[in-house]
Amino acid sequence: MSDSERGIDTRPVRSTATLAGVLAVVTALAVGVSIGDPLPVVSAVGGAVLIAGGAWALGEESNARIAAGSVMAVAGVVGFALTVVLAAGGSRLAAYLGLALGTTYVLLDAVTESIDDENRLGAALRESGNALLVGIVLAVFLSINAQYSVVSGLVLGVTGIASITPLVGFVTLQIVAVAVLLLLNRVVPVLEGWLPDPGSGDRPLETLSDVGLSRHEVPVAAWAVLGVESVVALFPQSHVLFNAFLVGTPVVGPVLRAALSGLLHVPLVVIGVGLVGILLVSGLQRWVVDWLGDDPATTLSLQAGGIVAVAATVVGTAILPLLGVGLFGGNTAVSWVIGPAAIVLGGLVTAALLVGVLVTVVPMLSQRGFLPSPPEGSHSAVRCCS
Repeated sequence: MSDSERGIDTRPVRSTATLAGVLAVVTALAVGVSIGDPLPVVSAVGGAVLIAGGAWALGEESNARIAAGSVMAVAGVVGFALTVVLAAGGSRLAAYLGLALGTTYVLLDAVTESIDDENRLGAALRESGNALLVGIVLAVFLSINAQYSVVSGLVLGVTGIASITPLVGFVTLQIVAVAVLLLLNRVVPVLEGWLPDPGSGDRPLETLSDVGLSRHEVPVAAWAVLGVESVVALFPQSHVLFNAFLVGTPVVGPVLRAALSGLLHVPLVVIGVGLVGILLVSGLQRWVVDWLGDDPATTLSLQAGGIVAVAATVVGTAILPLLGVGLFGGNTAVSWVIGPAAIVLGGLVTAALLVGVLVTVVPMLSQRGFLPSPPEGSHSAVRCCS
């Protein structure tokens, strides 16, 4: 009869697992320094320690501790990524990463109480990866807007087209006006949903609602006239005739020419951009509610690492060039368009995905017998001594 069948508890205590973790860190540092540059070794082992510390914090129920664990886990991923950058092109990169992963597994076995804690670590890396993906979209938009000034470019583009000829200005003015009215019809319900209920049954923005038009409320004849005008504007003779009309109208003609040159287009385009922005914010609001799920506090806590990484990356990549530090050569087409922040965040997403897979799949395969299992460690020890 075995010891377990006799009811004898042979599981090691917490100190045994802690000692194993300390020995793993010391051994990894010693071996790593002996085979190469100490910087990648320190980065790799430091990443392992941070990931293990994050897993330990994630085992708690407090949202503050969960958020701290998420930040530590992502910081550990940054350590692994930094190891790859420091040792890139070298023959010892595989050895550094092997030391990092081996140390991580030993430390995770020392600090986590159950496989559920390791699953929580995988969830934190997954949720932080989602936040990093959103950060990539934001970084790309900020970079493109900084390079090309999207909003002002849109205004200048419309006014530039309108100023080609008065007839083109006349047609584009009608198109922009109809677009604004259609957008207004979509925006008014959104704004009313954000405003407090007056309680009297009156709609606070009823006047704006009456001004807006739905697509079905625009008369078919109006669409037909707008289509005919657009086709007519394609022929040079129509521009000559329209100019002759303006010249032949002594007072109104010069006023119309000035108005159709873009003077009326600018406020309408600005209003249209504002209305589109409101619709985007409304859509983002619904998306955030769906994204955070039934427990927003816990979801945000799990995403804290990704949120902090996005903020640090966007700010850092904006400040470093001001200090004279070049990023990615500064002249590649990709980095110029999408920006260095998006590139850094893309690398972090990839690293977080790989680390998340490794810290969840390998223990699962070990539990199911596909890989050698480690000696009875802290999972049992913590339960025994808690």
